[in-house]
Amino acid sequence: MGVVCFGILTGSLIQDLMFPRTTQASSIGLIMVKAVQFGLPFLVGVLLCTGKRWAMMVGVGYGTIGLALDLATFVQSITGETDTLGYLVLIVLTGFLNFLLILLGGRGILKIG
Repeated sequence: MGVVCFGILTGSLIQDLMFPRTTQASSIGLIMVKAVQFGLPFLVGVLLCTGKRWAMMVGVGYGTIGLALDLATFVQSITGETDTLGYLVLIVLTGFLNFLLILLGGRGILKIG
């Protein structure tokens, strides 16, 4: 599951580097957004490597929220017809990784033993 979180982190990095934001935010706001966008998947991956049940639940929660955001972004991109094909592929990839995070985390929570 740590690999899945690393994939989400990599997807966020690719998205930020290849498709930069067009609006400028304040420096403190930009730092906070970057910390959440890049630091949170890394932190979730570290927590999941501990193998604790509560860490698995954190992974399921993060994956659920991430998948919901990916689906909303995908629908907005499809209806707006303004995004490139590469951006749509990246959204689908991170959505798939978030779905895997939900599946693997759920399996870890329900494991008896």
